[in-house]
Amino acid sequence: MIGHIGFTVFTLGYIAKKFLKIIGIVSGIALIAFAESRAVFVGLIVFSICYHFVLPFARDRKATAFIAVWSFLLLAILLVFSDSIIELVGRWTSFLLGVTDASRNTSDFTGRTDHWNTGIALIEGRELQGYGFRTRGSSRLSEAGLSVNAHSGILNAILDVGVIGTILLFTTFVSTILSLISRWVMTRDSLDRIAVSYLVAMFPVLALEPNYLNFASSSHFLMLLFLTRPLFVPRHQSAQLREALHIYRGPLRKSRTNL
Repeated sequence: MIGHIGFTVFTLGYIAKKFLKIIGIVSGIALIAFAESRAVFVGLIVFSICYHFVLPFARDRKATAFIAVWSFLLLAILLVFSDSIIELVGRWTSFLLGVTDASRNTSDFTGRTDHWNTGIALIEGRELQGYGFRTRGSSRLSEAGLSVNAHSGILNAILDVGVIGTILLFTTFVSTILSLISRWVMTRDSLDRIAVSYLVAMFPVLALEPNYLNFASSSHFLMLLFLTRPLFVPRHQSAQLREALHIYRGPLRKSRTNL
């Protein structure tokens, strides 16, 4: 929990101004290091890469498409070599955070892979609909020997609401991220840049941490706020954005007409 608070403070530091920005970023990193939260630390690294090295180059449609294509290719590579990646990330995050507890200083993220394998086994036969929202700890499933925490928000989501519900959940993520990227390209609003970086960074956190919707977690609360950001665009900014998008898409429409 302390690690998640640290990630929230770290992100709010980017939103703050001047001296408070430095305090927020440094305090957030210190809390994550104190908690030795490797999963959140991975999210912090992804946030930093996205914020400082990816989004500054998203200045037009071609650049955005280029980033998206390479991101999907990278994701595919990670999935193919998942075991090796998990071991590599586990060892390096332990080293960087100075994890001294021998039981936690492992390449399998403190036995998470065992939980993942159990969760995957239980998904079989209930892939589409799952077992019901947060029913994995119910007495009915416990009696059936199915009470389980897969220790992965993504796997727990599939166990709860099935593949269909999980796809809907992450479709919300992807559509929000794409919407915010479009706004960032047009308006250069720093809050959109922070929101995109944070939502992208939450993917590894959700994969490695057990919750996918936790209203008691500060990082999840901030995640929900960023997911609703496209709904709260001031009217004058919305009009300006539509006008900018009209100009932005003009050449593409002309080329299609010529075809």
